[in-house]
Amino acid sequence: MKTIRVTVDIKDKVQQKELLIKEAIEKFFSTGASELSMGEAEIDDILGQASFCGGDLDEKYYLLLEEHCKCKEVEFFFEGAEAEFNANNFCIYVDDKLGMKSSKSYCEDKDWNEEWKKFYCPIEIDSNFRILPPWEKKNDSLKIEIVINPGQGFGTGSHATTKLCLIQFSKWAKNLEKHHKTKILDLGCGSGILGIGALKYLSKSHVDFCDIDLNALENCQQNISLNIDESDIRHSIIHRSKMKIEEYDLVFANILLNVLIEEMECIFQMVSKNGSLIVSGILRNQVAELVDLYCKQGFNFVEELSLGEWSSIHFLR
Repeated sequence: MKTIRVTVDIKDKVQQKELLIKEAIEKFFSTGASELSMGEAEIDDILGQASFCGGDLDEKYYLLLEEHCKCKEVEFFFEGAEAEFNANNFCIYVDDKLGMKSSKSYCEDKDWNEEWKKFYCPIEIDSNFRILPPWEKKNDSLKIEIVINPGQGFGTGSHATTKLCLIQFSKWAKNLEKHHKTKILDLGCGSGILGIGALKYLSKSHVDFCDIDLNALENCQQNISLNIDESDIRHSIIHRSKMKIEEYDLVFANILLNVLIEEMECIFQMVSKNGSLIVSGILRNQVAELVDLYCKQGFNFVEELSLGEWSSIHFLR
């Protein structure tokens, strides 16, 4: 049996979206809803411009994303023996009672759990790293494969800032022995992708993962379990409120400009003498400001890499 899709135009009544989804499921037995929305990179660009610094999105950021969203539509799906009846009633409710416009169409039944996986394919970073979702088969190659389960932690490997950080890490680590002992901090770790890459590249490294978002830390722990053997105790997961000032050979800080400025003094104290700092989450037009501030703090500029509108900077203390 085919699935019935009802598409609702909500561009003039965006504020009613959540209520509409709730009513579709509870009153008209919709089996699911799908917002026609923006991709991760576009969303990150918008939030970056607005200086979003992580954690839960509050109302103003939701409104900002809604404002930028090119397509103000929601798709509702109806399945089963009563699909036609439920879809027709929902269309009448939407058109006559709510004054919105709906259209009905048919689509082949799909395993939606499998469909969304198509958006997460292996990502080639450089000659050293490849990012994989858990359901992809590992490849017999010389590349280090980082398995990332898409979740609430920022960093699936698809965003420019993540790629830039891993590329700069590869440059930093290429002159080190694989068994060289290093102490690394992944500050604002999100999914943990950067720290996991360091753990897998340097067999005797120790990485502290730190974030303010509990959901991100949970996702980070899941990803560590997918990549690192349980007997390997070369890492710690720390909430930002519990973090103590320690010195590290390398600090990743893939966070946004306002946070990098607020945390500048603290970050400086956590980079050891002759240690390195790789920062990202900044736009190209923000680089000059950040380099100026960090050099005045005591860092030395090493290199800037850019991809699209985003940049990553390597500093040396």
